[in-house]
Amino acid sequence: MENLRKNKGKKMITEGKKFGNFMKCAREKKNISLAELCEGLCSLTTAQKLETGERIPELLLRARLMERLGYSCEGFEIYVGYQEYEDWKERQRIVRNMYHGEIEAAGNALKNYEEIVQKREGRPQKVMEKTNYLLRKQFILYMKAQIMMLQKKEAGELTKILEEAIKLTIPGVLICQEEGSSKIDTSILKKKVLAPLELSILADYISYQKKYEEKEREKHLSAILEQMPAEKECRVLILPKITFFITKKKIEELRKIDIGEQADKYYALSEQYKKILALCNQSIDLLRDKGKMYYLWELLHIKREILQILEVMETKKAGSIDLEYLKRSIQEIDAWCSAIVYLTKEYGGEAEQRGDMYLFQEGNVNCINDVIACRRKMKHMTESELAEGFCDVRTIKRIEKRETNGQREVVANLFKKLGLSPEYQKQGFVTEQTEVKKLENELKKALNMHEVNTAEKILDRIGEITDNEDIGAKQFQEVCLINNAVNSGKILPKEGEEFLLNSLEKTMPIENMGCKEAIYLAMPEALCLRSIFSYTASREKYWSILEQYCTGLEREGKADCNGVYEIAVEAIASYYGDNREYELSDVISRKEVKRGFALRRMNMLHMHLYNIWWNQNQITKRSKVETEGEEILKICISLSNLCKETFFSKFYEKKLADF
Repeated sequence: MENLRKNKGKKMITEGKKFGNFMKCAREKKNISLAELCEGLCSLTTAQKLETGERIPELLLRARLMERLGYSCEGFEIYVGYQEYEDWKERQRIVRNMYHGEIEAAGNALKNYEEIVQKREGRPQKVMEKTNYLLRKQFILYMKAQIMMLQKKEAGELTKILEEAIKLTIPGVLICQEEGSSKIDTSILKKKVLAPLELSILADYISYQKKYEEKEREKHLSAILEQMPAEKECRVLILPKITFFITKKKIEELRKIDIGEQADKYYALSEQYKKILALCNQSIDLLRDKGKMYYLWELLHIKREILQILEVMETKKAGSIDLEYLKRSIQEIDAWCSAIVYLTKEYGGEAEQRGDMYLFQEGNVNCINDVIACRRKMKHMTESELAEGFCDVRTIKRIEKRETNGQREVVANLFKKLGLSPEYQKQGFVTEQTEVKKLENELKKALNMHEVNTAEKILDRIGEITDNEDIGAKQFQEVCLINNAVNSGKILPKEGEEFLLNSLEKTMPIENMGCKEAIYLAMPEALCLRSIFSYTASREKYWSILEQYCTGLEREGKADCNGVYEIAVEAIASYYGDNREYELSDVISRKEVKRGFALRRMNMLHMHLYNIWWNQNQITKRSKVETEGEEILKICISLSNLCKETFFSKFYEKKLADF
């Protein structure tokens, strides 16, 4: 155990790294000028102040800048003041209603939010407030467009709204045509640095603008493909959509061609289909890597149709494609599609893409004021004890009552005293190195797949470039090290439990988590708790805390944007099943399958389906009622293969053999 505590040649980074450090590092790495990055968002002077840390951008601007640099806010833990938090909650209420198909409720919430934003517009505004007003207005316009698309409204009205949204942050890209209509100037577009959401607005405009000829439409959509970020986490937000738009139209054109009559042109036709297939494969593979379902159903069907056409062409005239490969690929797609159909029929949800709500991710957002109040109570501290050395008691009272957000330096010191990282925006590790975000994603996947050697190498590299002094980052590193050590068999689960309990002692002791009021756990603490729950022989000591944590996230409407929630609620469902509360466990997993479809996330689907199978199997033993257990296990295998989660595929295959 001692070797897990050693710091092997860590590069120490000063505490309190600001957003500007990350922004500058990412921008310079991609060779983007500050003027290019901030165009349409804020002035160059404002951008310079953001980069030097003189100013902290509001949430919407921060998210947009990050996405223009190729980094999604998903997976980031973010802290904002009470006004900005309430603004975020209003937006998320709209997004949540849209996610879950409650279009009328979303429309009403959007109308209410628009009224709030319009009232602010009439007040005197500072430079930063004007910038954030533009982003809020763009959110409102694009959300209106999303609702209109779902309601299949007339294209002319829709393109007017999209055009207005484009002009807010993408200046000069539209060129006016005859009769007042506009088209995208691709020469201008190529010079832009844009976020996936902005590219999506452009793609919708091109698709719905009737003035486009089909060849020109395809050319302009292809121009958007060239502007996509290279980073997978942002690329996955836009590539599948553009691929679907292009391939859908292309396949419609090719369907009109009689293959029999065009046998002499076999090679040219075959090459066209292969190009579409390559584009589909690129998007599907990316979705599988990231565990997302954005336009997956549509792309799988397009790919299947192409494979079938190529199969027919190959039988007519032997060519360059292996027929066995084509047949295997079709069978694989059929298995995936059958699994998706089964889940939607049994547990609800939509296989088809309904809107693009995933583009409005803003991270795991928390209110600074509420967090301070909650953590103080959890630690059983008085206001004067918390204030000692940093501020007066009156400041604590005003912060907790949401009368002030507090000075940044004061809040940072209060956070540290309460066992939290002082960073306003952070991932698991704290660093200005952009490489770490990618490494962190790879680490999570390696740990999930029990790839212990890969995880160890990633941890060593991360350890060289991250801030080991940040309390949250240190705890996150500890939980990753322990999980990998348990997976590899270097330590026993009981030892892992003891080490992680000691880790929590430094931030929030486990006994302080059992309070009657709301609890707040930082992401590393929640991961510690989830791992302890897995390792302990007496889970009843911790399950109520884990359940209270998940219930609090649901109550706050934050379950959809908190990655730890997914693995925590899966553990709760498993716990209920282990304690013969099969029906209750079943209800949780069924709900999570439906939620997974709504959020277009597929990594947890096979786990919850397996939990449902296990519950049914136990009920069968108890009631002697036959179930479709073998079929469900086969679906679990298909779903885990779809997500490229081979560890779980092997587990389900063994269960199937035993069954």
